Amino acid sequence: MSSKNNKLWLRNIVALVAVSLVLAVSLTIADTYTWYTGPTLDGITSETQITAVSASDTRTTIGLKEKVDCSIDPDTWEDKDCKNDTETVYDSLGTKTWTATGSGGTVSPSSGDITVLTADDDPGIVMVTFTGNDSSDPNYYTGEWVITAKEFNVIAPEGEDTEFVDWHPVLTTAARFKAQLTPTTVSFGNISVEEQNGDCSHDGCWFDGSLIPKQESLALIGSCGVANDNYWAHDVLGWAPVSINYYRANPTPTPSAACNTFKGQDMHVVEGSSGVYAQNGLILSIGTTTIENERGCVSSGSKTWP
Repeated sequence: MSSKNNKLWLRNIVALVAVSLVLAVSLTIADTYTWYTGPTLDGITSETQITAVSASDTRTTIGLKEKVDCSIDPDTWEDKDCKNDTETVYDSLGTKTWTATGSGGTVSPSSGDITVLTADDDPGIVMVTFTGNDSSDPNYYTGEWVITAKEFNVIAPEGEDTEFVDWHPVLTTAARFKAQLTPTTVSFGNISVEEQNGDCSHDGCWFDGSLIPKQESLALIGSCGVANDNYWAHDVLGWAPVSINYYRANPTPTPSAACNTFKGQDMHVVEGSSGVYAQNGLILSIGTTTIENERGCVSSGSKTWP
């Protein structure tokens, strides 16, 4: 009887040891994750905050100080990993980092799905780069990332087109002009412009002994902001009534009262160092009964005055 009990007891001990060994093996064998295909992500999409006159908002050539919304679609992220060599699992998108390199602009914020590129106030090339990393979750294959980039060309104004607007309603001898910066394929709505004295100015109405000082420099009234459609206004040109009356009463050369004054005008971008973008000739004409003003080869037309 004792021998039978001993065998039963021994059998139970062996069974318990076997179960313990199975449990121990189960506890020590962890899931393994390996690389499968590597992560993928759609590229950067961009849209300018200002619509240019003659280009789409998805353009990558932009004006000085323009702003561009740049984004990625996190739903297009896919990172396939392999679990235990038998099962496909999908890791999620982790950290999202934005950077800007080159001489053309900066981005902010530096993380997230969306950032804003702000172009510099000088021309240049800027590369906007997004880096997406995997979740770094140890339950997946870690250390994977995707890099996608987009290049933007930042340009300065190349000139301006002048338009006659009207004769000033108060300063009745002065013509008002407006100008549109070119090219119109970008917006310069975040910059300002100003005039400076140009070359070759000549007051053809002045004469020795004239009581009216020689007029060969500009008034330089300060800077003017540019609108989103690249227009700035107004440039007001004209002789003062007292000067017109004086030169008509004291014509030179005798006996004609007609005379012209030419002023050189250099147009500058206020911000940055791009400098002169346009040079205009301003012509102020006094006739015996009429006046006429011209800016950049665009005339106000003749006006009878008074």
